[in-house]
Amino acid sequence: LLPYWYSVFHEAYRGGLPVMRAMFLEFPDDSDGELLSMDDQWMIGSALLVKPATSAGQREVSVYLPGGGSQWFALDTLRRGGPSAVRRVAVHTPLEKIPVYIRSGKIIPRK
Repeated sequence: LLPYWYSVFHEAYRGGLPVMRAMFLEFPDDSDGELLSMDDQWMIGSALLVKPATSAGQREVSVYLPGGGSQWFALDTLRRGGPSAVRRVAVHTPLEKIPVYIRSGKIIPRK
């Protein structure tokens, strides 16, 4: 993912957008209004959604997948995060795994 990080930092340098973005910054038209108070899930650039476990002993997290008809794919398996109509997905999170999702239509250079 290093090439993607370079791209996002370059975008931050040139345009001023933060590398780690609040969800409402990427999805200002989200009608649920839930994104304004969301502080435990964020975007890296415009393509990667991150939702770590934030409580001790937590084994499952509820991931909010915004964007209307957008599809999301798990970074580690490339499986679809859920049906496009579903906005929340329960994800098993062992201690060694942080759920990261790729937004459909985005290219993530990996090597």
